[in-house]
Amino acid sequence: GACGRVFVWDVSLEDRGEAVRLDPEPRRVFDGHDGEVLDISVSQEGLLLSAGTDNFVRLWHPSSDACLGEFAHPHIATCAAFLPTNQELFLTGCLDGKVRLFDLKPPGTAPPQVVSETDTRGCVTAVAVSDDSVTVVAGLFEGKCMALELDAERRKIVQGGKSIVSVKSSRGRNAKGHKVTGLQYVGGGRRRDLEARLLVMTLDSRVRMYRVADLNLTCKYKGHLNTGSIAEARHAVSTQIRACLSPCSGFVASGSE
Repeated sequence: GACGRVFVWDVSLEDRGEAVRLDPEPRRVFDGHDGEVLDISVSQEGLLLSAGTDNFVRLWHPSSDACLGEFAHPHIATCAAFLPTNQELFLTGCLDGKVRLFDLKPPGTAPPQVVSETDTRGCVTAVAVSDDSVTVVAGLFEGKCMALELDAERRKIVQGGKSIVSVKSSRGRNAKGHKVTGLQYVGGGRRRDLEARLLVMTLDSRVRMYRVADLNLTCKYKGHLNTGSIAEARHAVSTQIRACLSPCSGFVASGSE
C-alpha cells in the first residue's frame, strides 16, 4: 500500500467453509519498497511479486523476511503477474509503455533476467494473462486494453500491440477513456473460448465485464469510490484499485477508497 510495505495474513475457513477469518496479526510484513506498492501477484508455489513506484518489482516468500530478488525498471513499475502455466516466468508493466517477460531460472547460471519485451506505445498500468498463458492483456493509462500473444515455451512475446477494448461509457462524463487500474482474465486464449471473460477496472469508479470471444460488454458494476476527483486522479499513479472474480465466477469483489 501507500506505506511501501506488503502484509501477508494467514487465512482460515469457519462455519464449514462459509466464512473466512484473518488472523489478528499479519504473518509477515515485507519492507523493501521506497515508495507505494501498486500491485501484487502470488504464484501457486507461494512466491509473491510486488510492483512499486520506486521503479522496482520485488520477489518474496512468506517463509523469509528477506527480499529474494529485485528487478529494476526505467520508470514506475505499475503491475506484475506470474504466468499460470509456468511459475518461473512473470510479466511486468511499466509507465515507459513496455510489457516485459522475466525468467526466474534462465539456462545455465545466469541470474533472473528479461527474456522478451514489447512496446505498447502507451503507459501500461495493468496486466492479465489467460489461463493457458497464450494471451496477455495490457491495460493502458488512456483507458485502452491491448492484446499480446505469448509463447511461454519459447519464453517470448511473439506478437503485440492490438487494441481490443476502449473502456469508456457511451455517453456522459465517462465517455472519455479512463486509466485502467486492474485486470483479470478468466478462461483460455488459444481458441474462441465462449466462457472466457475479461474483468476491467477503471478510474471512473466502474468495473466492466467483457466476453472475450466477441468483446461485448456483458456487465457493468458500480458502487465503489475513489476519494480524489477524476481530473486529479488521472495523474496520480497510486490510484490502483483492483477488482477480482471469485473462483466460481459468481461474485465480483472490489476495493474502494
